[in-house]
Amino acid sequence: MKKIIFLSIIVFAIISCEETQEINEVKSKFGSSNLSYLDGTLSELNQLKNNDSIKGFDLENEIGAKVNLYSEMLNLFSSDNFDCGCDEKLKKKLRKYKPKNKEEEESGFIPRVVLNNALYSDSALLLDRSGSSILAHGFQYNKISGGKSKLLFARNSPTVKVFSESNYIEKNPNTYDNFLYTLDCSGFLSAAVSATVGVGKNSIKASANAASKLDKSLIVVGGVMYSPLYQAYKGEGDFVKTDSVTKINRIKVLEAVINSIPAQEQTDTTQVFLNSNYRVVLASNSGTSSFNGEAKLGITGGIGFGIGSVSGEGKAEGSVQRKSSFSKYKTYLIERNVGVEPDSITISMLKTIIQNLKNQ
Repeated sequence: MKKIIFLSIIVFAIISCEETQEINEVKSKFGSSNLSYLDGTLSELNQLKNNDSIKGFDLENEIGAKVNLYSEMLNLFSSDNFDCGCDEKLKKKLRKYKPKNKEEEESGFIPRVVLNNALYSDSALLLDRSGSSILAHGFQYNKISGGKSKLLFARNSPTVKVFSESNYIEKNPNTYDNFLYTLDCSGFLSAAVSATVGVGKNSIKASANAASKLDKSLIVVGGVMYSPLYQAYKGEGDFVKTDSVTKINRIKVLEAVINSIPAQEQTDTTQVFLNSNYRVVLASNSGTSSFNGEAKLGITGGIGFGIGSVSGEGKAEGSVQRKSSFSKYKTYLIERNVGVEPDSITISMLKTIIQNLKNQ
């Protein structure tokens, strides 16, 4: 009898260790309200794939793919994908971490601060660097026969060659909300242990020892990215200066828009549809060591996701700037024209801006 009781206790203990740790429900800010926009944009982008204007881009598969944003964050923070040396016991704990309103297959650790700030919608459009540039330099016009054209790409805009999402993200928190969260391996371990229940001392010690030897970093950035085409039209952002180089580049961007429209469709009254901005999430778990925690993007600092490497700078408390580098990242599109209705633009208006710039 004692043996049976003892075995029962062991079985109960094992089952308890494998129990799911439930946390409060998780809901995205906008739910599925952006689905129509995502589906339409995805269709437009993939219709453009075989167009001559985007030949030369490194497009391995489709330009974009609709994904579940919560699942993408699970993969980002997975202790298997972001391997910081957590021992198997801790990994099992993290795999059992689950919001009450999610299914068992959706279990996994995501820091609450990320869920509260970066989970904008249920779905998002996943874009690679080429896809992001095509989106940012994409536009439509009103056809003479009526209705909007297919998506066009302003291939000859000088901003295409040097495009980087972070260069166009609004960093002033007084304009649009933004969010930056980053962890190195020690920070990940600290966040994981703080969130999970019943992690043994030996497990923590073994994981901490492994984490201290690894030079890895993870970053999540949420914010609003401006369209370089719309900024050129408005004379804002990179085009706010009045020096000769800026004016020449601005002229070239606007000319690239006009010249992308078929000649037979170019009338002075032809309406051109330029999006003002896009809400995006940038994410990577392929960086080197960083600072840990949440921050706001600095107005004078910022983030730089350059070709070949990615750097992230955030303003922590005070004015201390810290930096980390990333080799690759993913861009998630959420919505467009955040908080603004784009101007009604015609070819005549663009030509007038170009002529005024040439006359200065």
